[in-house]
Amino acid sequence: MIRKKCSHCGKIFIRTNPKIRNVKFCSKQCKNKEHYKKYGAKYQRDMREKKLLEKYSKDELIQCKICGKWFRQVGSHIWGEHRITAREYREEYGFDVKRGQLPDDLKNLYAEQAIKCGGVKNLEIGAKFRFKKNQKGVGIYKRSEQTLKRLEKNRFNIKKKGIYKKCLVCGKEIYVMPSKINKTKYCSISCSNKDR
Repeated sequence: MIRKKCSHCGKIFIRTNPKIRNVKFCSKQCKNKEHYKKYGAKYQRDMREKKLLEKYSKDELIQCKICGKWFRQVGSHIWGEHRITAREYREEYGFDVKRGQLPDDLKNLYAEQAIKCGGVKNLEIGAKFRFKKNQKGVGIYKRSEQTLKRLEKNRFNIKKKGIYKKCLVCGKEIYVMPSKINKTKYCSISCSNKDR
């Protein structure tokens, strides 16, 4: 009979079978607990990813560019696993810095929830704090490639919707939305006052 110390609980036990030499645990429970401690978290992560891939298509998931795993929301994974902020991740991999990494169906769901709970009102309240054109401090951060592409795309979409007219007083070209084509004649209030 050989006395040994359990690797998990530290209890002294007697090895009954002399043929089996490499016995580390006093019971099957201790062996399972130690095994779970060593491999359980990794197994759970792998199973979670496998279930996500079974439940959702690849269009409804976002892939982490660092480790290649799939998630519904990649931002919390980036901080939890890789210890970098979502903004640093977006800057590193060329994503739009001001937009979250979410699949389209989840974006639509969050938009509906914001409308239902009244979160949209916060956007109206915060409008007075937004940067104005030519305000000091605007553009102090470098825009990502994705942001520049989105802004360029939006600029061309706006041009298609409205038209350009000339101010009746100074002749300056102004952009007019389709709903205000007949109403807009001047580029500014001072021009409209001069014409009176």
